[in-house]
Amino acid sequence: MVVSALESAGYQILWNTLTYESTTFNKNMVPWGLRETREDGSLVYTDKYPGQDPWRGTVKCFLHPDQPERPHYDDMGFPVCKKATMPTQYEADNHASGRHSKEWKAVEADRERREREEDRALQREIAMAMATAQGGRGRTLQQVEKDKARMAGIRATKKAKEDARKIISG
Repeated sequence: MVVSALESAGYQILWNTLTYESTTFNKNMVPWGLRETREDGSLVYTDKYPGQDPWRGTVKCFLHPDQPERPHYDDMGFPVCKKATMPTQYEADNHASGRHSKEWKAVEADRERREREEDRALQREIAMAMATAQGGRGRTLQQVEKDKARMAGIRATKKAKEDARKIISG
């Protein structure tokens, strides 16, 4: 005897009684799924629709159209992502780094650049505050920059005079 055709028993949807998540079962396994119990004795699956959908999160992808940074991302040419049902920000970050890896890297690089600029601005403010806290003895950053420019001009003038003396003397 040779098997000439094979047919599937078909599939049926069962719902988890706690999470309301649907699961597709092979029809041969449905009786097993309907008998499965938890430690407390309650049934794990039911074949009757529970009347409500499973819980989904409300965290949106950073490329979602409703995000406040979306106009900036449009300028950068990033695609739109409709995902808006993630349970935690951690899940959203994982989604972004996996599904939108290039865009995520660009956003992270931009964020790091902005943080560096903020740190530098804060360091400048601290330096100026320390300079003014010394009772006027210290110089502000603007004064330091002005003095550097003045000294560069003096050095250039000295060098020009020395070059002129060398040419004249010979």
